[in-house]
Amino acid sequence: MPHYHVSRAREQLGVFAEQEVLAKLNRGELLPGDLAWTEGMANWQPLTSLFPPSNGAPPPVPAPVDPALSMVIPINRSGWAIAAGYLALVSVLCFPAPIALFCGIMALRDLKRQPHLQGAGRAWFGIVMGVLFTLVPLFVVLSYAFLIPHKR
Repeated sequence: MPHYHVSRAREQLGVFAEQEVLAKLNRGELLPGDLAWTEGMANWQPLTSLFPPSNGAPPPVPAPVDPALSMVIPINRSGWAIAAGYLALVSVLCFPAPIALFCGIMALRDLKRQPHLQGAGRAWFGIVMGVLFTLVPLFVVLSYAFLIPHKR
């Protein structure tokens, strides 16, 4: 059984038996674009050319995520949604509010492109708090400028 030298971005990942390479590919530890070489090969080749995906095999089953743990730790969340949620929390200071709004919108776009991710609640929280605490200071400034008579 051949052993393959595997590298990613010019960094050696190790030497693995054929079955171990297949198992690591299925678990996502090795990427299809990683390069491999074994004795008898002239050049390094991508793992996809050496181990093409079989049409009959299902994709690997993702590890189960504890719902209670995912409420505390942002597992399988969009990075934009995480940023929107935290910025929304401090948006009462007003200056992070537009950034929370922007991150919330970007999070919804990210979630649409990557439906396996979660975080829509955090994204909407960022949007609502971003709009609210962007409009409040604007309203205060405009009301001060137009509604309160100024002495000359």
